[in-house]
Amino acid sequence: MKKAILLILSVALICSVALTLAACNGNERDAGYASRAAYSLDVAVREGLDEAYLTEEVVFTNSGNDDIDKLVFMLYPNAYRKDAENSAYFADMLKVNDEFGGIDISAVKVDGKENAFEVDGIFMEVPLDTPVKPDDSVTVKLGARIDIAGGTLRFGGDGSIARLLNFYPVLAYYGEAGWETCDYSRIGDPFHTAGASYEVKISAPDNVAIATSGQQISVTEGDGIRTVEATAADARDFAAVLSTEYKTSEASSGDAKIKYYSLSGSDKAEFVAKATDIFTEYFGEFPYPEFSVCESPFYYGGMEYPGLVVINSSLSDAEKEKVIVHELVHQWIGCAVGSDGAHEGWVDESLTTFLAAYYFKLAGDEAAFSAEIADCERQYAAFLLTEKLNSPGYVPSIARNVYEFSTLYEYDAVVYRRGCSMYVSLMELAGEKKLREAITSYYERYKFADASGDDLIACFDDVLGGKARAVMLSYLNADVRTGNIGV
Repeated sequence: MKKAILLILSVALICSVALTLAACNGNERDAGYASRAAYSLDVAVREGLDEAYLTEEVVFTNSGNDDIDKLVFMLYPNAYRKDAENSAYFADMLKVNDEFGGIDISAVKVDGKENAFEVDGIFMEVPLDTPVKPDDSVTVKLGARIDIAGGTLRFGGDGSIARLLNFYPVLAYYGEAGWETCDYSRIGDPFHTAGASYEVKISAPDNVAIATSGQQISVTEGDGIRTVEATAADARDFAAVLSTEYKTSEASSGDAKIKYYSLSGSDKAEFVAKATDIFTEYFGEFPYPEFSVCESPFYYGGMEYPGLVVINSSLSDAEKEKVIVHELVHQWIGCAVGSDGAHEGWVDESLTTFLAAYYFKLAGDEAAFSAEIADCERQYAAFLLTEKLNSPGYVPSIARNVYEFSTLYEYDAVVYRRGCSMYVSLMELAGEKKLREAITSYYERYKFADASGDDLIACFDDVLGGKARAVMLSYLNADVRTGNIGV
C-alpha cells in the first residue's frame, strides 16, 4: 500500500545494525529502475475539495540500453469513473455512489511542442517523434482537470476532506520488458512505480490544512489561498491529504519531523515518534525528512505512501496504533525498498505484517507479540477451513498476483497472515539474530531501489546459510519447495 486491509493488521518494528551490502548476494538491481524521472506538479484545489487543476512537467531520462519511442503514463483517477472497466469501487458502492471521479488531460507538449496522446482508461500513451536514446532526456508538460471522487477509497473525499492518493499522471514502470501496464484492482496494491524526485506546489482555500509527502519547504497565505511547497527525493509516489477539520500536532524522531493530522481528537504524534525511534534503531535513519500521519474516513485500516500515511479515523486508539506501526514499517519496506505490488504484493506485505507483530517484542511486551502471532494463525486457519469446505482443491499460495485473489478476505488471510507465519518459521529455524541480519541486509541492499521476490529469497538464503529458500517456497507456492517462484 502503500495497506492495512479491512481486518486490522498488527504491526511490528525492528532494531538495526549496520551491515555491508556484501551480506546479500541477491540479483543485481533492475538496470531500468534508477530514478529516471523528475516531476514538477502545480495543483490548485477548489473550494469544496471536489475539483482540482493540475499543471505537470516530467523530465524523463532513458537510463536503459535501448531507444524509447513512447512514454506511458498511469491515470489512476480514471478507475473512479462511473463507467471504468476495472473500477476502484466495490459493487455495493456503485449502487449508492453519485460522485464519481476522473482526470481529463487537456494538452500534452513534448520538449515544448504540442504532441499527440491517447487515453485508454487508466493508460495514456504519448508517442515520441524522436526516440529517446540511452542517457538522453525528454520533457513532457501537460495540463489536466481532476474530479475528486466521493467516498472513502484512496482517491476521494466528502467535501471537508480530500485524499489525493494516486491522483496525477505517473509514468508506468519501465523495465527489461518495456513499459508495464497493470490494470486497476480493488484488491491489494496494483502499483509498480520507479523512484523519482518531486517539486510540488499545492494551493487550496486558506481554511484547509494541507498534508503532503516529502518535506514542506514553505507555507504561504494570501488572498484567501494557502499554498504549500514541498520536495521529495527517491520517492516512488507523492500523496497529499487536505481537510478543513484537521488539528495538527508535531514531534520528532532524530532528524525526522513527525506530524499528526487528527480528526478524532487523538494526538498520536509522540506515539509515532517513539515507534519511529524503535524502527530507526533497527534499520538505521528514517528514510525521509518528514513523516505525516493523516486520519481520514477510510474504507481500509490504513495506506502508506512515502513520508505520508492515511489511517481510518473511526478506529479505536489501540487499533490506530497497530495500523500506524504497520504503515510506519512500510516506510522502510515497500517505500524505501520498492517492489511490484501488482504481481508480488507479498514481498512487502508479508514481511511488514511480521514486523508489525514483532514491534511489541521490541517495545518490551513479548506476550503481546505472541498474541499477535497466534491471532494471525487463528485468522488464517479460520479462512482456510471455510475455503477448503467450499473448494477442497484450494491451494493457498502466497506468490500470486493481485488479480488472482477473489476477495479482500482471501488476500488478507494468505498474503498478510500466512505470510507472517513464513517469517515466524524462518525465525524458529535460524533464530532472531540471524533473521534480523537477513532483514537489515535486504533493506541496505535495496534501499531506494527495487527488489523482486527472487531478490528477497536470494538475500535471505545467503544470510541464513542456504536455509531460507525451501522454507519460503513451501509457503509461497504452497506445494513447491524448489525452483523459482511461480506467479
